[in-house]
Amino acid sequence: MPDMLLTWDGRLSGTNGGDIVPYGRWAYTVDAEFIRVRQVRHRPKEVLIDDTETVRHWVTIRRLRPGPPSVAAVPPLTNVPLLLLSGTRPANTSIWVDGAERVPLDASTTWNTTKTLVEGANSIVVTVRDIVGTESLPVTVRVTLDTVLPSEPVMSLPPEVTTTRTQVLSGTKEAGTAVLINGEVVVPTNDQTTWSATVTLQEGENRFVVQSVDRAGNKSMVAGSETAQCVTGKPVIGDLSVAPSEIRVGENAQIRYRLYAAVPPLENGQLKVTVQIEDGDRIVRTLSSVAQSGDPTGPEYTVSWDGADGSGQPVAVNTSYRVVVSADRANPTTLPPSLANANPQETAVVVVGSQHAASSDGKLELIFRPDDAKVTITRSPILSQQAGRMMMARGLRGVSGLYEIRAERALSGPVVGVYKTGRLDGWLIRPFFWEESLQDWVALTRSNWSRNSQAVSFALPRPGLLVLAGTEDATPPEIRATSVVKGRLEIQAIDRGRGVNTERMRVGQGSKDLTRQAGVQLLNGVHEILVVVKGYDPAGGAVSVYLEDWVGNGRLHVLRNP
Repeated sequence: MPDMLLTWDGRLSGTNGGDIVPYGRWAYTVDAEFIRVRQVRHRPKEVLIDDTETVRHWVTIRRLRPGPPSVAAVPPLTNVPLLLLSGTRPANTSIWVDGAERVPLDASTTWNTTKTLVEGANSIVVTVRDIVGTESLPVTVRVTLDTVLPSEPVMSLPPEVTTTRTQVLSGTKEAGTAVLINGEVVVPTNDQTTWSATVTLQEGENRFVVQSVDRAGNKSMVAGSETAQCVTGKPVIGDLSVAPSEIRVGENAQIRYRLYAAVPPLENGQLKVTVQIEDGDRIVRTLSSVAQSGDPTGPEYTVSWDGADGSGQPVAVNTSYRVVVSADRANPTTLPPSLANANPQETAVVVVGSQHAASSDGKLELIFRPDDAKVTITRSPILSQQAGRMMMARGLRGVSGLYEIRAERALSGPVVGVYKTGRLDGWLIRPFFWEESLQDWVALTRSNWSRNSQAVSFALPRPGLLVLAGTEDATPPEIRATSVVKGRLEIQAIDRGRGVNTERMRVGQGSKDLTRQAGVQLLNGVHEILVVVKGYDPAGGAVSVYLEDWVGNGRLHVLRNP
């Protein structure tokens, strides 16, 4: 009898399209009939069934585990209770941390979340689960939290008056610590309990502040001060989202965020949080500026926006608006300037009209006034030689080709573009427009990336050529310090990417634009900027400063007490 091969795809028969059978052991049977044919001369054939037999066997349906997640390296020792976790995962899986779901199932292959540490050794188990709940093998992250301050070092007193400029300071300290004098490390971390360092005196009075710092970064207290330099980290604004990300005037968009903070110190717990709607370098409306509490669990807060500006008038439709949430400690004067505020977070919301146009690949959508002309999008047009040369010179590479936007007649209202894939392999996607008068590609500065929809939205100046280009530089210039010198406001800023576009810089106070001069220097790969502002009035209220780099990353800074 010849061999026979039967196949089965693991599905049940029925009217539901064949559901997948549950995992486990299943039985199957094969019924066989043994047939022979007999024929006698001039008679019809006779079919005879000699025997029947049923064969019963078992088949086992097993789970296939998804691959484990990868976790980016974390410090083995830290003094910050809120640990940031991130990495990669298989598509269509969720992230579970210590048995609790922290990142929901979706098609993304990257992830990030936070974990509140306990004092001492922490063993964190990270897994992924697929759509049917199958869990991967665990990945264990081990980190030790140490927030205990080391004891103050003891120093022998130098002579009150001396003519010898070189002096040796010495004393005792806690094992496993380094010694700092006036904030500078003079003795590296070691397990000794004694220390000495040579200092050079300057003419006149010399003051020495001596501290110790342990391997986790905790600094000892200073005599005469309660907790000098003891702040363990900035507050963190997390899980910022807007729903829905596209509204009509009069509809409400719900803005949600969490405030994570390491407490103590107590300054971290009470925060002044500001939520603003911005349009490029202009504040459209301040939704709230109130005191809110932060802690390691990240309490959630909600603010709504109805599409109106600060005077209650409806904003322009078909425009992408930036949502910015920032947090300052309520009492920042007791803290070092570098720790005085949380890093602002931003997302985007689009206020729309009612007419849409979409590209053939479905990635680019245009929204414009309902009474406007018909708009069409053509993908991958043929470039002029100059446009092609400038594209290569600027290092632009279209992530999904080029788009040409055409209209039957001049558009009477604003047009907003929404590109559905705002990130690609970790790169932020930026829109660039071909400016015929300049014969160059210009970054569309009124572009905003939405965290929850993962789309980039932007204001389109007019019909023309558009390219969506990927860039690793997604960080706008950052203000590091401000000071008032002889009645002039001086602003120090840095940019770690392409540098600041001084032509796009704006400084204002109230309704008045202030004149400014800017100087830029490149030092160790960082662009340092000094802006000198004339006409600043110390009693005139907050100063708004808009800084933007050469690839269109911009941020509006509000200086309340320069």
